[in-house]
Amino acid sequence: MRKNKTYRLVFFFLICFFLCGCFPIKPTYTKENLTKSITALGKKDYKLSIDSWLIGNTVWVRIPVSGLFDEKEQLKPQVMGDLNKTIQAATRVILSMNPRPLFLVAVASDIKETGMDCLFINYIPDIVKFQLQYLSRDEFYKRSIITIDQNAFSLGDESGSRLKKHDIGLGDFLNQLIMQRLRNELSEIYFEGKTWKIKIKTKEENNIIKILAYFCKEYDFNDFQIIEIENISSGEKSLVSKEDLKNFLR
Repeated sequence: MRKNKTYRLVFFFLICFFLCGCFPIKPTYTKENLTKSITALGKKDYKLSIDSWLIGNTVWVRIPVSGLFDEKEQLKPQVMGDLNKTIQAATRVILSMNPRPLFLVAVASDIKETGMDCLFINYIPDIVKFQLQYLSRDEFYKRSIITIDQNAFSLGDESGSRLKKHDIGLGDFLNQLIMQRLRNELSEIYFEGKTWKIKIKTKEENNIIKILAYFCKEYDFNDFQIIEIENISSGEKSLVSKEDLKNFLR
């Protein structure tokens, strides 16, 4: 319940900074000075100590906090404000790079009370499209991942050295995005070699296929050969080809 209560509130608050359209597009920063630039900007303009890492094509930014939730089980206003500023600092740097990384992960880690991490994940080209008004607010929301994870290693971790950081691939991002969108209909989604395996809890698989087709088209994703859909109740399996996906969009 806590996750569902938090998603829209966090997103509504954080999305406001994307709407201002004030970030420079002219290249200013490079991958070599990216993390130091984010940390310096956070300290200078936002009075925050932001930890920053570049892992492959994924930028991770993180702030330590003391407690994530208030008595109503919603993110504390202070946490939302600091997370907002953290994303602003990172986005200002990233959008003034050429070439840019592909993903941004912003994390608020409760290092004092629960060891929980709140993660806000976005595909950077989507941020650019949203800023240029090629994506609506609702569409941008559908392309954003917000998770709240338990991470006991966060307790006492002032520097973020124990944060589980990794490079996010487009396939992994889409799996998380689709699972978030269809959490009541899917049991599992993963890749096994070039087979995209999806285990479903419903008999109605057409809606699931339509959403897969939509995201594959929007993200130009084709790094698979076949989709295998298994109904976990009946054990029945069906195969969906790339051509089948295209037909669902016609």
